[in-house]
Amino acid sequence: GDMRRAVTTLQSLHSLAVGGANVSVETLHDIVGQPSAAVVDQLWQAVATSQSFDEMQQVVESVCMDGYSARVLLAALLPKLVVEPDLDEMSKAKLSIRMAEAEKNMIEGASDYLQLMTFCSLGMTCFAESKRANQMEQ
Repeated sequence: GDMRRAVTTLQSLHSLAVGGANVSVETLHDIVGQPSAAVVDQLWQAVATSQSFDEMQQVVESVCMDGYSARVLLAALLPKLVVEPDLDEMSKAKLSIRMAEAEKNMIEGASDYLQLMTFCSLGMTCFAESKRANQMEQ
């Protein structure tokens, strides 16, 4: 399975290169269905800095309409979550648990979009609480 997928990916990249197209990292991401770093950054920024739920929802809808799987997006967001300096450990734990619940729910057939929205809305809440806590300390 995995070996066949790897060979197919290499064949696709080769046929693009032979055709004269530039094969970039973004091209590779498109072929294998992985979001580029820019897409992941855009989603994380929407969670961290959106002033309204509607702003964040528009970004999530845009990313989902681009065809990215919520499982893949959540996996790509995890490294950002772990090193995020603006979140305390409790917020990181809540988001990690929500990420695991989303994965379980998607395996059981839940909507990718709804699971991603639930994670992102909790993320917005955690960032807002963290900002309020930091303002109260100052």
